[in-house]
Amino acid sequence: MNGLPYDYSPLTTSEPLMRYYLMLATLTVSVLLFGCSPFAPQGGLKVKEVAEEKYTLDIFDNTPTFSQALAINATGQIIGIREVASEEGTILSQEPFFIDGKQSTRVPLLDEYTNIELNALSDNGLVVGYASRPLGNPEGSTTGFVWDSKTGVMTRLMPAGNDVACHAQSISAAGDRITGYTAGSKPTRMLPCVWDWNQTEKKWQIETLETIEDYNPYIMSSGVVISPDGQRIAACITVANLPNDMYDSSLCHWQQADGVWKRQLVCDDQMYLCSMNNAGQIAGALTRDAVRLPCIVDVSGQVNLIELLPGDVSGEARGINSAGTIVGFSDDPAGPEGGPLAFVWKDGMTSELDLPVGTTASAAFGINEAGQIVGLLDVPDADNAEEEDAEVQTLAFRWTPKGTKGSEKGSEKK
Repeated sequence: MNGLPYDYSPLTTSEPLMRYYLMLATLTVSVLLFGCSPFAPQGGLKVKEVAEEKYTLDIFDNTPTFSQALAINATGQIIGIREVASEEGTILSQEPFFIDGKQSTRVPLLDEYTNIELNALSDNGLVVGYASRPLGNPEGSTTGFVWDSKTGVMTRLMPAGNDVACHAQSISAAGDRITGYTAGSKPTRMLPCVWDWNQTEKKWQIETLETIEDYNPYIMSSGVVISPDGQRIAACITVANLPNDMYDSSLCHWQQADGVWKRQLVCDDQMYLCSMNNAGQIAGALTRDAVRLPCIVDVSGQVNLIELLPGDVSGEARGINSAGTIVGFSDDPAGPEGGPLAFVWKDGMTSELDLPVGTTASAAFGINEAGQIVGLLDVPDADNAEEEDAEVQTLAFRWTPKGTKGSEKGSEKK
């Protein structure tokens, strides 16, 4: 067990990628300040197809600067975020998107909220995450949501009891069970929770999970994940309160028995949780000497670090499927050169994800049962790709093994 200070900010952007993102932000600020090549507003989705011997690749050209795919479901649908520019080309903002085949839809804001962050996607096209608005609102500033991609309906998830905030972080494959946390200040508490869909009453019903302490701040950034079949939940909860607002957390696992979620300790580590399969294997990251390292842990408590790519020093495991195949990214030492690279871990071996020649940086964030992988990669400007100082876009991708169904030929959607 290792006590870490809690983090008030729900994270969708992982810390090891922050150096890479800061470089992109610096380039963006330079363009805005010095007036180089003003950005044009984005319209319909453009998709570049790359066909190789062992895979096909869809690269989604939906931004002048940066986009990433965050998750993929069994049908190949994906969710992600992209940067978009104002009509004047002077202000960049973040926009969440949902892609079905090659049709892209902007995920709308929840009424009365000013921002949303996407976290997970079910096989039937339900998207969950959190919506936020300025601090000080008497009804709370953060809430979970569910967006139905089929109907376009956005639904607010309610916190438990007298709590004023909640956050949806994971969803079952069938889309009938959601996990996250609920939080309040009278008394101060933050608890892992599960929302179940009540088919009779047509609404989501919340239930808090059994914990040791009422305040579990580590779950805000580390995650409360659920298995695709909805039968397992995992989270790092507080096991001891330490001096100076420090909290000692350990990994726990819940399963239902006679309609009650029963908790068991998995291991004394606290870690960043990203994805869990039906066998209870979890892909995530451990912090060792202030460095994040990719790992896999099972419900027996066995924790194994995943080998990084040669020369790298940090990384994360982000997605896992039922075969135990894990995807993530491996990053080299801090410095002006290089960047993260997407990896695939299978049968105890780590290999770089096979991407087109010339890809200088990449990261994988999700994998489905068919082996389709999503993430981000750097793409040289097509008009100046041969030039030494060619501009680079960072774009979302969907990688499909040859022979896999799911890379549908959708029409372009404005």
